[in-house]
Amino acid sequence: MKGFAMLGMGKTGWIEKARPVCGALDAIVRPIAVSPCTSDVHTVWEGALGERKDLILGHEAVGEVVEVGSLVRDFVPGDRVIVTAITPDWGSEEAQRGFAMHSGGMLAGWKFSNYKDGVFAEFFHVNEADANLAKLPDDLDPGTACMLCDMMPTGFHAAELAEIGFGESVCVIGIGPVGLMAVRACVLRGAGDIFCVGTRKVCMDAAKQYGATDFLSYKNGDLAEQILDRTKGKGVDKVVVAGGNADTFDAAIRMLKPGGIVANVNYLGSGDYVKLPRVEWGCGMAHKQIRGGLMPGGRLRTERLLRLIETGRVDPGLLLTHKFYGFSHVEQALYLMKKGVALSFASCSLLIKFIVYQFVLTLYSAVTLALCFRQFAGRVPLVGWLAAAGFGINLLVIVGLLCLGFLRRPTERFLYGILSLLQRIHLIKEQTAQRAAERMQKELEEFYQGFAQIRSDWWGILQMSLLTAVQLTAFFLVPLCIFYAFGMGRADVLLMVCAGAFVLNFTSFIPLPGAAAGAEIGFHTVFGLFFPASVLSLAILLWRLFTFYLPILVGGVFTMTAGVWGRGKKKISA
Repeated sequence: MKGFAMLGMGKTGWIEKARPVCGALDAIVRPIAVSPCTSDVHTVWEGALGERKDLILGHEAVGEVVEVGSLVRDFVPGDRVIVTAITPDWGSEEAQRGFAMHSGGMLAGWKFSNYKDGVFAEFFHVNEADANLAKLPDDLDPGTACMLCDMMPTGFHAAELAEIGFGESVCVIGIGPVGLMAVRACVLRGAGDIFCVGTRKVCMDAAKQYGATDFLSYKNGDLAEQILDRTKGKGVDKVVVAGGNADTFDAAIRMLKPGGIVANVNYLGSGDYVKLPRVEWGCGMAHKQIRGGLMPGGRLRTERLLRLIETGRVDPGLLLTHKFYGFSHVEQALYLMKKGVALSFASCSLLIKFIVYQFVLTLYSAVTLALCFRQFAGRVPLVGWLAAAGFGINLLVIVGLLCLGFLRRPTERFLYGILSLLQRIHLIKEQTAQRAAERMQKELEEFYQGFAQIRSDWWGILQMSLLTAVQLTAFFLVPLCIFYAFGMGRADVLLMVCAGAFVLNFTSFIPLPGAAAGAEIGFHTVFGLFFPASVLSLAILLWRLFTFYLPILVGGVFTMTAGVWGRGKKKISA
């Protein structure tokens, strides 16, 4: 079977392994939906669990049972199930002491991608199926159900560890998926003021919907001081740590009232020690407790949390930001978790960047040409026709791209129409067209999700526009720098900048790499007004060197380097 694995410290790749063997109490499950976790990132790239070799990753999945052991009573092949991230051995001594998540040793109840292959595979093994599986309701989206594997139970465990009481004040540090679920759990347990530490708008909006009352930011100074300021020096009753690092506990202790509890469910992937402020900890005698716990697993807990969803008390669907379709996207999803950029988001960013670029170029060219048209008229052949062609093509491209981004339904009808036409004229088969249509639907859904996210960020688009204007200005100043380098005397700076904008405007869509030949002819035609014939050819070469060939060379070096590195990874994975 195929699986996405940790090949070694800092290395991942696809590997082939034998299908797992089903024991008498166990089940073999085929994943329907999976979700990456920051724990996978900590494990692979931070070495939080130490070296692991060829270990299939992933511990959050819902799936379909394909095989059960002879002693399994409640599940049969074909059942759709929720698989808890923590799958204890329920007959262990640790389980009998009330700590099933540590069955077999500390954290050993967490088996997937820790001690055994995880769920990012075509099949995976579940021990003690009757105790570690829960049936997936038909009306619950599998992606949403994945949040029941780890995010929701971990966040709720934080509220349990903190023993939240009615009306108590709580500070939740970190409002990723786990922190957001902790916020909701605190609300359900009766918390009063809930302060959340976070700055991402999408997370803050979700936290408000879950019941958060106030927000803090690391950017605004020391967290403990902010809490003490807002509580008139009293602090909060409880602190939930769902993000940060080993240094976070310093602020957590300082903002906590005597007798309070710090509940940690954050996976500390790095650092050797957790340091506490001695004085603010009451010299060790302030009754300020620190409790850290791995969330309990098991069927009963999953079924109880499921009832909170079914009764409308919790909507974990707010945690979902991206959806990928197809098992092959597991790697992409994990790297999104690591790097924070989705392919759909990146492609939409490039689209908007291109729209902004063309718009700024067109506007820039229009302004400069309006200022200096008289100087070009009569001195540059066909100046009017060249300007009209450049502006016309640029405007058509801008309108086309805007239609692609904002007119979803017409775009979809157009693309599906092309598929239908290709099928009618027998260039593709019906089955091929159907598969292409299904793939197109999924890709378009991801694309427009990313596009909607980006276009709402008007401040970011404004910044992009300003940076593009700066970029173009630098590009247009290159001929001026060459002019001065030749010692040609004083130049009309505005006129030369306008000349650069004019050349780029009417040559940018010549259908050759770098507008080859057209760019050179354009430069020769326009900048012949400034450079004498004796140095004009050399000026063209220098201009192309700095604006085209040198960037190509640098980009090629990086591409080749990345290619060699990538081939190395593929070889290891094979």
